[in-house]
Amino acid sequence: MQKPYVICHMMASINGKILSENWGTASNSDQFVGVYEKCHESFNSNAWFCGRLTMEKDFSNGIKPEFPIPETPIAREAYIANPTAKSFAIALDASGKLGWETNEIYGDHIIEVLTEQVSDSYLYYLQQKEISYIFGGAKSIDFKLVLQQLYELFSIEKLMLEGGGHINGAMLEAGLIDELSLILLPIADATANTPTIFEHLKNDTIAVPLKLKTVEPLQNGALWLRYKF
Repeated sequence: MQKPYVICHMMASINGKILSENWGTASNSDQFVGVYEKCHESFNSNAWFCGRLTMEKDFSNGIKPEFPIPETPIAREAYIANPTAKSFAIALDASGKLGWETNEIYGDHIIEVLTEQVSDSYLYYLQQKEISYIFGGAKSIDFKLVLQQLYELFSIEKLMLEGGGHINGAMLEAGLIDELSLILLPIADATANTPTIFEHLKNDTIAVPLKLKTVEPLQNGALWLRYKF
């Protein structure tokens, strides 16, 4: 199977927590955002991938989509709204809940990853917004299928996975991550029931060994760790 080279790029506390809202002003976490983005840009990737909650909180401003009624049924097939797009923001939105102001995020064309259970009205909404979409499965997401389509339909060869713990965990379980890029912050977060870099909804044990590639000290005590899978 041909797929993009997948780099899971994350920023976390020393114990792997990723919810920066818990770190407060004492952490001065905002100072690390620029460092995180600079490391991201160093990979020269043309696509990044997040889940619905991250997109809703940080990028779509919580907009609720309007549901127009299409005149005819809409086939469950990939829709490429901008064939000339060169960079992409990919949103995992299995049930079709995200609303958007435009079809871009910082100039990156939006691609929605859906299941076939979404309504015709939501598909029509995305078409009216000129937002591309693909289907990752009938009722649940098959990440192998998703990556194959991103490679074949959009020519995405390198993908930055910057999701929540559950997306990262699902991709880890499927063996689809090629590299981990981790900005490890000098913050200890003992907050209960908060997500970590990799989460899994099942009770199965998933422990994957990594090979250390590089370690680079960053400003203010942070470390940039890169691992190969």
